Amino acid sequence: MWLGLLFVCVGFTVWPLFCYYGGRALGIAYFEHLPLRVWAEGRVYGPLADGGLRSLSRLLYLLGPYLFCLGLRLAMYFSLPQNDNEEKP
Repeated sequence: MWLGLLFVCVGFTVWPLFCYYGGRALGIAYFEHLPLRVWAEGRVYGPLADGGLRSLSRLLYLLGPYLFCLGLRLAMYFSLPQNDNEEKP
């Protein structure tokens, strides 16, 4: 539960800033002349109130760190060898 809370909080606060400033540092043309406020309000958080497919895509973007961590945990869990001879509590 705490891990999920951590990654959801990171996804809604730090992740968009990391992507924006990372894009500017790498010199991606999309971020070069785009102010942070316009990008955050118009592209990331603004579409959440609109509803529809764009809202869903923004929500998946913001939950990206959590979904990545959850997928990694599931992959590690299912990659472990299952021993059926052990007693289950």
